[in-house]
Amino acid sequence: MVTANALKDLPRTAQALAEEMPKLARRLQTAGIRLEDAPRSEADIMGLFDKIPGTSKLGVSEWDIRVFLSDKHGSHIHPHSKGGSNSTENIVWEVGTDNIRRGARTMSAGEHHYVRFYNAVDSILKNSATIAVALPIIQSLVRRIEADGFGGEFKAQYEAAILRG
Repeated sequence: MVTANALKDLPRTAQALAEEMPKLARRLQTAGIRLEDAPRSEADIMGLFDKIPGTSKLGVSEWDIRVFLSDKHGSHIHPHSKGGSNSTENIVWEVGTDNIRRGARTMSAGEHHYVRFYNAVDSILKNSATIAVALPIIQSLVRRIEADGFGGEFKAQYEAAILRG
């Protein structure tokens, strides 16, 4: 309930986002889009906003959200060169160097899961001052995932896929 209350003041439309957080709105509008592509729809802009972890949105701070995105690209799951679209369903926020290293290869399921896990942890670490109360819970969760071998498996698959490059 505390998290829901903390997120209730976030913009709900692309227009509200552009008014309240103009630099972020521009970033979401252009992430993963080539110059010759059609502009992203308002629904897709908000879809990309929804893909930003909630922990980066706590406090409704454009700065905190931009810090989370600072090293991220709008990465295509199915590459643009292989017919992949710019729709929200085909874009994830991924560390830019990993996106570039993959190039025109389709993102594997393991890579996709690792990116989602990495983003959740990265968001927590980058916004630790905002969510300091939740840190012991998150650490316990991460230790549990690693102890079960879940996190290591996805990380190994991700690294192997990147090396195959």
